[in-house]
Amino acid sequence: MHWTLRSLSGPNNARLCDDITSRIDEVQGFYIWGCYDTKKYWHSIYLGKAGYSKEKSSLKKRIREELTDERACFWVNVLPVVQLHEIRERIHRGKYNREWDRAMRKAGTTHIAWVPTPTIDNADIQHVEADLIEAFNPTVNRQRPTPRKTKVFQEFRRIIQEEGLFSR
Repeated sequence: MHWTLRSLSGPNNARLCDDITSRIDEVQGFYIWGCYDTKKYWHSIYLGKAGYSKEKSSLKKRIREELTDERACFWVNVLPVVQLHEIRERIHRGKYNREWDRAMRKAGTTHIAWVPTPTIDNADIQHVEADLIEAFNPTVNRQRPTPRKTKVFQEFRRIIQEEGLFSR
């Protein structure tokens, strides 16, 4: 278990997250966690936004933060949930139970895609987010706002289906 505890905390995880997010621009936009099934169909797990408030300052920072803070989602397929909570207890001294439970709901994620949206006005963000949540139906998103059609959805569709960004 020593290697697991070390892998779930500290500089090892931070370096890995830095490497993963190195090619993401520091702009506002939307991102989606998901996976392909054995028939190569996309399944959306979580949809998020970044850069529209001070707390979520850019795609790069937000995705890095989630990869760092929600690393349990990748370990839940390797270790039993009980063992992950024991590790959380040691790392965080009993804190963040709810946050780790939320992270574990993202289990199965193999890909994160993002679409920069530097020209979208803040007044339109909620409508874009609502449209994307309805269209992609991410399993972890609990809030389901009323949607409107947007161009961002079309860009995600292009990335996932046409560009072949994710190998089949």
